[in-house]
Amino acid sequence: MEFYGISISVICSVLFTALLINGQTADECGGYAADVMFLLDTSSSIEIDDFRKQLQFTQDVVKIFDIGRERTKVGVALFSDTVYPQFDLNAYNSKGHIVDRIGKIGYRGGRTNTAEALSFLRTKVFTQDQVRQGVPRIAIVLTDGLSNYPDETVRESKELHLNGITVFVIGIGNQTDTNELKAIASNPDSEYAFHVNNFDALYSVKKTLAVKTCKVEFIEPVIQQDILDTDKFFPGRLPCTISIVYGADVRSASTRTTRQIMSFFTLLNDRLQDDLYKVRSAQVINNCPTSRRYVPTPRKGKNYATLLLNMRQASPASLPAIKNPGKAMSILLVDTSIADLASSSKEVLRARFKRIDTFVVVVGTEASRGVLERLLRFRVHTASFGQHVFAVDNYDKLEAAISPLLGYIKKLKCS
Repeated sequence: MEFYGISISVICSVLFTALLINGQTADECGGYAADVMFLLDTSSSIEIDDFRKQLQFTQDVVKIFDIGRERTKVGVALFSDTVYPQFDLNAYNSKGHIVDRIGKIGYRGGRTNTAEALSFLRTKVFTQDQVRQGVPRIAIVLTDGLSNYPDETVRESKELHLNGITVFVIGIGNQTDTNELKAIASNPDSEYAFHVNNFDALYSVKKTLAVKTCKVEFIEPVIQQDILDTDKFFPGRLPCTISIVYGADVRSASTRTTRQIMSFFTLLNDRLQDDLYKVRSAQVINNCPTSRRYVPTPRKGKNYATLLLNMRQASPASLPAIKNPGKAMSILLVDTSIADLASSSKEVLRARFKRIDTFVVVVGTEASRGVLERLLRFRVHTASFGQHVFAVDNYDKLEAAISPLLGYIKKLKCS
């Protein structure tokens, strides 16, 4: 399998008697000094047996390091809904004690709050009073899925890199996203991002990872006042071009409601045409068969995943024939609870990684703020949530969402 320029071949029956990588041995770690923190995913998507394989992998990598007070120090933390520190960089100076302690770590379960885990590294682990000056600061992150708040994850990754922390990341399984792994990893991601098909295949990268770790050099932190803040969302001039896809499920709507929806889309688009240099737009109405990818969910509410999939595929940002789609957006109309929330949220993330921003206009009160938080992966209390969710009481008041939508869109600049 080829991934990020790293070739990984899985050989299940061969016993290696020497740790050889491109003619180099793990002896090259001898005398190397570094502060290395492992961040291990303990979310509910990981089975207990796989979690233990993750611990075994961590033990195997540690065994390759030259552990000591003046050499390599190791710490471990778990993350799911929050961070669960296990032991810090200064807890043990003996390889045997570290390996033994890792073997006693217990499974937790929960969601995948990668952003908080990365923030923990920056604010609690690699601080002036915890690490040695002039010694490489290295994080090794293992995860099996998309983070709950991708934009926060990207922001925290950037801040880690600017603080001189080298980040290796290993994505495990088919639920990870290439773009998110690249964002977490240090540059170039071909050197620092890995992927394996499953937890059994972790052994195939442990020696490569260990030797690469032992070659990392100290990076002086960058003092930067204006670190990218994704909650501020591109303040500045108008975009030269904006590509926008409108989407609504009208299968159970009355003729009057359908006309109100179409009128809303038309009025908003006309206002954009008045204010912007160029607008490309499309409308996706959910009156077609359900995608094979998503099976209708027999729960209260509507299934939106197929609609979101079709909206993403209709966006100029997804069309190779369009060289410069400009700033890409989707505006989804939601008038009930979301039955297929997990699938719909994944489609929002897939759009985001295509640089398509998803906005939601909520009609009525059936779709709660908590549901919308999970759909968009923005926390309710953040500016990002407020800039992406626009609510009206009913379809008669739908046009009231036009002005606040325009107010935000006008702040966007050319992509």
